[in-house]
Amino acid sequence: MKKIIVILLGFCLLSCDLNNDDNNTQSLISCGVDNVLIELDWLRQEVERRELSTSSDIRFCFITQAILNGNTVFIYQDCNPVINKTIPIFNCEGINLNTPDNPINFNALRNQRIIWQPDDFECIVVF
Repeated sequence: MKKIIVILLGFCLLSCDLNNDDNNTQSLISCGVDNVLIELDWLRQEVERRELSTSSDIRFCFITQAILNGNTVFIYQDCNPVINKTIPIFNCEGINLNTPDNPINFNALRNQRIIWQPDDFECIVVF
């Protein structure tokens, strides 16, 4: 009887789609598009604005992408040591989720990665 259970368990493990979570995560990360930096208009416009900026402070700015409660979010981050501000966190539609009335706990962000940074980037980022 034990052999049958082990064989059935092994068969189940081999036949299961082990990449199912990865596929779901990838589709969430992309917001339903192939390239968020090009296909999400509001995000593309922000990147273009930053790339055209002549401010010396832009070297401290970067944009990350993460998962928050199973949904893709984009974070406008800043490592400038003299600035203290609320960090905006946007959903795929470009709506800021991190408001004074609804602050987001940064510990809830998963799979965070940098998707845009300036050429003269000054930050050391560890996720």
